[in-house]
Amino acid sequence: MASYDGPIIDVDVHNGPRSEADIKAYLPERWKDYLPIYPPHTPDALLTGSFARRADTWGPDGAFPGTDPGMLKKQLLDPFNYVSATLTHDLGHFPGLSNPFYMKEVVRASNEWMVERWLDEDDRLHGVIVAPLSLPEEAVAEVHRYADHPRMVGVLISSNPLRRPLGDALFHPMYAAAQERGLIISVHNEAGGVKDASGTKTTPPTLDGGSAQLGMHYISSLIVNGVFEKFPNLKFVIKEYGISWLPWVMWRLDEMYSRLREESPWVKDLPSNYIRRNIKLSTQPIEAGARPNDLIDYLSVIDGIEDLLCYSSDYPHGTMDDPLYVARILPESWRRKVMCDNACDLYGWDRPPAGADATPRPVAA
Repeated sequence: MASYDGPIIDVDVHNGPRSEADIKAYLPERWKDYLPIYPPHTPDALLTGSFARRADTWGPDGAFPGTDPGMLKKQLLDPFNYVSATLTHDLGHFPGLSNPFYMKEVVRASNEWMVERWLDEDDRLHGVIVAPLSLPEEAVAEVHRYADHPRMVGVLISSNPLRRPLGDALFHPMYAAAQERGLIISVHNEAGGVKDASGTKTTPPTLDGGSAQLGMHYISSLIVNGVFEKFPNLKFVIKEYGISWLPWVMWRLDEMYSRLREESPWVKDLPSNYIRRNIKLSTQPIEAGARPNDLIDYLSVIDGIEDLLCYSSDYPHGTMDDPLYVARILPESWRRKVMCDNACDLYGWDRPPAGADATPRPVAA
């Protein structure tokens, strides 16, 4: 059986507070007793049992999965050859709160909590900045507030309260700030029912299908609205939307290239080239099915597609993809790239050696 013992960079690990009080402690006094910090959403987690978390990730004292840094290290970082894990909250959808004044303070509190409660726990842990997306000027300020922290590697989008395509000009000031500060944009599948033109998805099968639709839509919007022409050095990682649809999107957008150029002055290159330069996808959920080789054969029709994928576990969710499980599915020539090197390229780090205690470092200027 194929194995992998090289370095691992996981671009999507979920962490959260033991209780809302942990984050509320960072709020101004006037907001501490206002409302819950998490926006209401469709309780899809209840449909999958154990609140959609792996049963073995609950703490011995009943602590909710993903709330104990020590358990994260024991179950994930230490047993495998982890050199980095990007903490993506659970799921950081605070911008979906309806009161914009309260939302802004909760977002800021969540970032302070991430820095003080988690990033000092282990050098392998990295974070992403939650931004108040419905307040563009505040979003820019929040990016700059935390951009200098050495282990903040990106800006998180996991709730889209404005319901505007991610290529919309409303988001461009935040994208400009992220590019200026060398941060990636981390787009994560949002909590609750996935909403699109066909309605809200509230069961696991329809959620999965809806997620893929959103991933395709986000990528198309970014290209057609000129994000990568305006911000050529800005990188995106699209997390937890699957990967099997990527060849179709690249083919279809390239096929529509002439028409897209007629409709948008910003489409100046083949869409697939923008994807190759500026976008990566996380592997989870990897759609291996009963015959994993079929997935690899299909993905391989796109030359170099292995350069566009970054390993993600989705720990501690019930749909978690174990590192060795993913490595077994990948061809040997892909493993090091997907499990580590592509994420190094995404974050601007030197690629580490294969040693167990290797730590990624920013590329020297």
